[in-house]
Amino acid sequence: MQRNILIVEDNRVQLDRLSDIILGVDSDICLYAVTTSEEAYKIALEHTIDCFFVDIILDTGTQGDTSGAKFVSRIRQLNKYFTTPVFIITSLMDPTYFAYTTLHCMDYIEKPFDEQRIIENTRKVLQMPVVRENDKIITFRKDGIIY
Repeated sequence: MQRNILIVEDNRVQLDRLSDIILGVDSDICLYAVTTSEEAYKIALEHTIDCFFVDIILDTGTQGDTSGAKFVSRIRQLNKYFTTPVFIITSLMDPTYFAYTTLHCMDYIEKPFDEQRIIENTRKVLQMPVVRENDKIITFRKDGIIY
């Protein structure tokens, strides 16, 4: 099954490198790679994304920018992305607490990228079951147990 992965990274060189790494993991990946949270949000609304790689700082020209983190917070408010895997990309010293507790991310990836870590995390996501909104689910109850 094809998996949709979205990368949000403002640095074009790093965006291209990360894209190459992820596309090398599996031939059944549809990759969206953008440089702004606005573009990313539009894609997230138009498509069903199975995994996000998001840079915390998307506007290096703005002091204290956290637009990537704000993007993740915003998509977490959408039901279809409440539990979608998110990997934070950062050069910040210790984003762990924020990434795991506030944004509910699976992992964070420090810059410069560790290619093997990206490959391993992408493979984990590709092994996860996918549920689409239009999937049909039938449940029934027998003897107090829901099947």
